[in-house]
Amino acid sequence: YDMSSLRLGLSLQLVTEAKVAPTTGHVIAPINYFAQTIMKKVEIFLNDISVYNSSNYYAQRALFDAWLNHNNNDREGTLRCQGFIPDSAAHLDTASLSSVAFRSRAHFFGKPEDAADAANNNVVFDATTRTFYVPLVTDLNSLNMHLISGVSIRVEIEFHNSSHVLWADGDACVNAKYQLRIASTNLRVKMLQMSEGYARSVEEKLAKKELKY
Repeated sequence: YDMSSLRLGLSLQLVTEAKVAPTTGHVIAPINYFAQTIMKKVEIFLNDISVYNSSNYYAQRALFDAWLNHNNNDREGTLRCQGFIPDSAAHLDTASLSSVAFRSRAHFFGKPEDAADAANNNVVFDATTRTFYVPLVTDLNSLNMHLISGVSIRVEIEFHNSSHVLWADGDACVNAKYQLRIASTNLRVKMLQMSEGYARSVEEKLAKKELKY
């Protein structure tokens, strides 16, 4: 198994407490990079031994990684698929559908806008589940490390509650309580097929080292 290929599949809904879509005109959107920043803590175990623990700062690390280790093409491409929308300084602290970045994040959970919606800065929400495939930002991603058959992997994730990951205009959303609901999760990891020569090389290297797992 290729540890650098770890992907978390997240199926998310933006809904009210009654599990219905937000009302058109309500100003509600997830925070930036929400498919990553919804996670509070990630811990990875190999054969029930903890080999990585983000403590309670996974979201902060993921956001810093997006700004420091990715270029503009990444942020406009692959990271956008995880909810990353670069905001402008003028709108950074504004919960307003006139903010392009805020409205773009709201549109992850809305229908495609028509000309009238665009002109009025409206988002027509629906309760459809959206699925995101998120590479876990951990120390293991940068290691050239593969797991041999027989080694078990377990990932434990603690998620932030909705009040942490949703951003709303209280006046526009009066008496409304929203949830970024996690409908389902799954873990994906790439399985490699080793050639006989490569397997023999690995065995020779392992024979010279002390095994931990």
